[in-house]
Amino acid sequence: IDSQVARLDGGLQKLIQAAKEVDVMSEKLKVAKAEVDVKSKEVKEMLEVISENTAKAEAKKAEATQRESELEVQSQQISVEKSEAEQSLQEAIPALEEAAQALKNLNKDDITEIRSFANPHDLVRKVCECVYVLKGGNIKEASWKASKAMMADMSFLQSLVEFDKDAIQEKQVKRVKEAFQDDKFTVDNVGNISKAGGGLLKWVYAIVNYHGVAKTVNPKRQAVANAEKALRQAQKDLAKIKKEVVELEGLLRDLGEKYETGTAEESELQEKAETMERQLIAASQLISGLGSERERWTKDIGLLQEKRVLLIGDCLLAAAFLSYTGAFNFDFRKSLMIDTWEVDLREKS
Repeated sequence: IDSQVARLDGGLQKLIQAAKEVDVMSEKLKVAKAEVDVKSKEVKEMLEVISENTAKAEAKKAEATQRESELEVQSQQISVEKSEAEQSLQEAIPALEEAAQALKNLNKDDITEIRSFANPHDLVRKVCECVYVLKGGNIKEASWKASKAMMADMSFLQSLVEFDKDAIQEKQVKRVKEAFQDDKFTVDNVGNISKAGGGLLKWVYAIVNYHGVAKTVNPKRQAVANAEKALRQAQKDLAKIKKEVVELEGLLRDLGEKYETGTAEESELQEKAETMERQLIAASQLISGLGSERERWTKDIGLLQEKRVLLIGDCLLAAAFLSYTGAFNFDFRKSLMIDTWEVDLREKS
């Protein structure tokens, strides 16, 4: 009996332990599913961030490509316009160089000679007044006296060589051109009268000619300068966009790596949860299937424990029966066993 009770009790304890383990596994499964939900949410949010930043990166790339193409066209156009402007300006350079050479051929003695004229030829006077006006003298005060004072400067010739031809104003040129109305006002005619006068007139013509060209070219040059400034700013903006694209691409690489890691972790957690759920279902089904056995084993243990209590009395009755009632008939043995011995044993138990 004790062996049977122990065997049944051992099976019963295993069923109870299994039921407890199923409860623990059920709680672990809840935690695992919660972890899967959290990781799935993180991965989903990460994917949204990746999609958003990918769209930004593509937009920036498209913008950079378009701007780069526009800047290439703009740069070529500026180069052409700048070349045209400089070429136009170069047309006036030979005359300036010729004038500069003419000035180099003059010396102080030549200037001293022309200054020595008390009453110079009208053409020579006009040349000197033109030089005076171009050098910034007061137009209303242009005269032979003012011209002589100007030429008295020891660095007069050098000042003409280094003259800032871009600084003259339209009113100065207009005043000088009044002298050009005289048909005799030519380099050859003046040069026949005075070597210095001829050289100075060649310089005057070169400066006026340069001004005429520059007046047309300068707006172009200014436009080119403005365009170059705008181009430099646009190139800075483009560099900034390209930098943003590089940063976004780096961010996308990092996010991509994190997304792959997160997806792998999500899959691993999902797989563990599914395995745990399958095990839980199998264990639950097993315990459910053994539920009737648990009731039967519990009942059997109770019965066996009751039999164990009655075992000594049963053995005593059986021994007495075998020892003393063998010679008697059934009725007497029944009466002796049930009505006498059993009653006596119950009263003494």
